[in-house]
Amino acid sequence: MSTRPVPLALSLPRPTAPNYVLALLYVAYVLNFVDRQLLTLLLNDIKRDLHLADWQLGLASGTSFAFLYVAASVPVAHLADRTNRVRLLAICVGAWSVMTAACGIVGNFIQLLLARMGVAIGESGGQPASLSLIADLFPAEVRSTKLGVYFSAAAIGTMLSYVVGGYVNAAIGWRWTFLIFAVPGVLLAILLALTVREPQRGLHDGAIPRGAQRSLPGALRDLLRYPLFRRLCLACSLANLALYTLLTWAPSLALRTYGLSTGTVGVVMGLLGGGVTALSILATGWVSDRLFRINPAAPLYMVAAGMLIMAVLLPVCLFAPGFGLFVATFAICYGVGASYSAPSIAAVQSVVPPDLRAMSSALIFMLGTLAGLGVGPLMVGAISDMLVPRFGAESLRYALLILSPLSLASAITYYLAGRNRLRDHAA
Repeated sequence: MSTRPVPLALSLPRPTAPNYVLALLYVAYVLNFVDRQLLTLLLNDIKRDLHLADWQLGLASGTSFAFLYVAASVPVAHLADRTNRVRLLAICVGAWSVMTAACGIVGNFIQLLLARMGVAIGESGGQPASLSLIADLFPAEVRSTKLGVYFSAAAIGTMLSYVVGGYVNAAIGWRWTFLIFAVPGVLLAILLALTVREPQRGLHDGAIPRGAQRSLPGALRDLLRYPLFRRLCLACSLANLALYTLLTWAPSLALRTYGLSTGTVGVVMGLLGGGVTALSILATGWVSDRLFRINPAAPLYMVAAGMLIMAVLLPVCLFAPGFGLFVATFAICYGVGASYSAPSIAAVQSVVPPDLRAMSSALIFMLGTLAGLGVGPLMVGAISDMLVPRFGAESLRYALLILSPLSLASAITYYLAGRNRLRDHAA
């Protein structure tokens, strides 16, 4: 019997195995949200050390990120529809990780803005490339389930940023927290580049992509011809505006209102909110695939119901007399609010051609990021500053009330998108 050692390469998962690739994409999205949301837990410490106002915190945590994310998303997504997506994703993961480390060495407000802009440029290509890959790795009948798995990483990433970030910050400070959290992304970028091969576009849809011939203006023009796509852009933007503004300011509201440490707030909000949301997103993806077989619009109607629940519960969350009720209602709002992703992207991918999938996903999340991170945090920070003379330390609570009608508007738009989906299916 041969005693020759088995080569290490043979012990690794097959690079082209769909579930192995999905696992790496999942980790990349976890790190995406860790690096994106970590700043929100550290806002109070950064405010103290850099002597910043709430509007500056809103600008640094959201707007500076969002506008660069928006500016880079469309051209990078167009590149993902035309070139090697795996290689592009590896470059993006490495870039945003390095810029996360840069957030830990800033000395003033301008440097913090520039570092966050660097994170945004890197992250702009991560999601479009990943969603396009998932569409080519799995057939349509299980796509919502796999997308649900992928999108649940956002909740896990937020949970890790709160829980681990809270403890690390309490132990060694916010600067070293950024530096430590940057390391896994660099390692993942190397693993992606070495072990994953590019899948064939349109493999499960019997379609021949023509992205190499489609110009960027032509791609945008073709996408805007789809009424469902236009409606979902608006619905997702409203959902993101409510959800990510809440995620940005909820830790600060808890710290200011209940007199707790960052470690306590991070652990409780991270474990409960992140755990509930991850399960909610997984369940939503699984249920969507089954609802679709009954009624193609049903997954979007389900999202509409979730956004309606969020609209009703937000005032209860914001004015909860104790931290227990606050974090419980926060977890429910976060869970139902974040469940829009898989049904929305699955619906779009069912109507657009394979060579427009990265672009369609990029535009939806670009607009959502612009609303949720670019407009929301700055808007609420500015309103909070204006309400200080009347409400004092309670001003942030009242400023966040604006998120309830925005959630209701998203629910209505998702219902109308469901009507569009029915017409598309009939046609």
